[in-house]
Parts: sequence; structure tokens; C-alpha cells
Amino acid sequence: MPSLAGMPAEQIIESMMAFKKGTRPAIIMDRVSRGYTDDEIKTMAYFFTKQPLKQWDDTTLAESVAAQAAGSIGAPK
Repeated sequence: MPSLAGMPAEQIIESMMAFKKGTRPAIIMDRVSRGYTDDEIKTMAYFFTKQPLKQWDDTTLAESVAAQAAGSIGAPK
């Protein structure tokens, strides 16, 4: 799955609008995207465009998996 961070806003908007219209195949994004207005999609796109791309390394991934397994992240409260 590609990161949204640093992706061009127009690419994000185009993808989300295609999900929303049902013209892009999706397992869940078609339903998720219909929950947002066009303006909200644009706002999200511009937000993600400004975010720096963070590369995952093995240590970061391993720490994330370990924390999730321990229940310290991703667990319902």
C-alpha cells in the first residue's frame, strides 16, 4: 500500500473520488470514501501532501509489531 505522505494532492483527490463514484475497484475504500464530502477529501489530500514521507526500517516495523502484540497500541480502550 503506498504512503499518502508526500503524494501529490491531485492524485489523492482523483483516487478518492474514483472510490466514491465506484469507478475504482476497492474492498473497503469505496464505502469509506462515501463518508466524506468533496471538500473534506480535498482538505485531507492537501494535508497528506504536506506530510514528510517516513521510510520504515526493520527496527521501526519490529518495534511497532511488538508494541501492538503487547497491547500498548492499536487495542481498544
